[in-house]
Amino acid sequence: MARITSSFWGKIWRARAPLAEGAREEYLKDYNKKIDPSLIETPTIKDISAAIRTRKNTSPGPDGIPFAAWRSVEAIAGPVLLNVLHALANGDKPRRVTIRAYSSSPKKELP
Repeated sequence: MARITSSFWGKIWRARAPLAEGAREEYLKDYNKKIDPSLIETPTIKDISAAIRTRKNTSPGPDGIPFAAWRSVEAIAGPVLLNVLHALANGDKPRRVTIRAYSSSPKKELP
């Protein structure tokens, strides 16, 4: 699944032109909404698991991964997604992540 996703979306992501200088600032210049930080709750693993389990089998989103795939790897994906959310909530900048799938082929038996 990772190989298929990476193969398909990698081409699309690499082909995207970077944002023009100042585009983000221009887009957000009139945004003035404020959120009371005391109302924000830190997500838990239970929240992430519930979000993964309760979604319908929809078409893939921008990441190219359907929810059926997320459900099949919930035990692995849940903690990873939780760590990503916590990092973003703490203001950490996302790092570039490369997903690679490796498989080994059976070795020939020597005589």
